[in-house]
Amino acid sequence: MNPLMAHRVDTEGNARGRRFMRLEWNPNEARRANPQHWSQIQHVLSELIPGFDIEYVLEHAVITRIDLAFDLHGQHVNGIQVFSLLRRAHSGRYEHGPLGVTNSIEIGRYGGDRYLLVYDKRLQLGSALIGRFTRAARTSNLVRRTRPWTRFEVRLKDVGSFAELDALSNPFAGYTVSTIGQMGESVSGYVEGWFLDACRYRGIQAALSTIPNQRTRTRYASLVRKLEPPEWWSPEALWSEMPVAVADIFDR
Repeated sequence: MNPLMAHRVDTEGNARGRRFMRLEWNPNEARRANPQHWSQIQHVLSELIPGFDIEYVLEHAVITRIDLAFDLHGQHVNGIQVFSLLRRAHSGRYEHGPLGVTNSIEIGRYGGDRYLLVYDKRLQLGSALIGRFTRAARTSNLVRRTRPWTRFEVRLKDVGSFAELDALSNPFAGYTVSTIGQMGESVSGYVEGWFLDACRYRGIQAALSTIPNQRTRTRYASLVRKLEPPEWWSPEALWSEMPVAVADIFDR
């Protein structure tokens, strides 16, 4: 591995070069290739870095970003609604395909300290494939062959050291999730129907922001919060797997 050259700007506005090395390690892929993947990565780092001490690194190294994700099979993202319960303002952005089908939901600012992305994993895999077929053809074939596959992914920045992962608060608990079907059973009438359509194509966050009257906006926000989550949405159960996942990655 050859060190790469990066550029940074110092306090006087001058660009300076510095050498750094990026080592990408995917535990899932590595586990298939070598059952002792964690020992192997330690061996590689020991050869690259003089005096390398893995225990010191795990205690003092700073995690600048961590992605926490889970996959949902059998439920398309087009029928999912996400609402942020966090006190600070979070934006919501929905990406739609040519037929008006929702392909992804974004809550938060990309690059911010907390960012939620919910997306159609089949489309993401289809667009990443390399072959002689067009992207549309490859994607449509993938969609037809597989069940709906939705990924929930929370990206956090500057979470501290590895030693602090056990104390990390549950990021999924900051969101409430419902389905379009659930919302349709809870609203009736013309105005409520308009709100439901706005949620479907713009997202709950954006739909609420279009209501000028604060009392009305509060009433609709209360309606959203009172919806029973689908049986597959349990932030507590999801987070209970976090210690097991961390221990499995580091063979501990």
